[in-house]
Amino acid sequence: MYFEGVRLDEISRYIDRKDAIIVDLRKKEDYDKGHIPNAVSVPYTSSEELAEKVRYFKVIILYCYRGNLSMLAARDLSGIQGKVYHICGGIHAYPYRLER
Repeated sequence: MYFEGVRLDEISRYIDRKDAIIVDLRKKEDYDKGHIPNAVSVPYTSSEELAEKVRYFKVIILYCYRGNLSMLAARDLSGIQGKVYHICGGIHAYPYRLER
């Protein structure tokens, strides 16, 4: 089990995969203002709660505002989940049009 940073240009290959989940860790209000396509909103409160929500996926990609929280959450999940990635730079580094 491990975690690592993923570049934004790599995200598109995970957006439609059935075995992957992209998780927005920000507050629901911020998710509603815009998010990465197909991302799900799971505001981060604990690693146990997050692990429960993503347990069926082989690839987990996490992001937050700037990347700090997602890196910590990825580290915590890496001991109990499969491949865990965090988006370096968070949502602010995402250059594409966000879904609403």
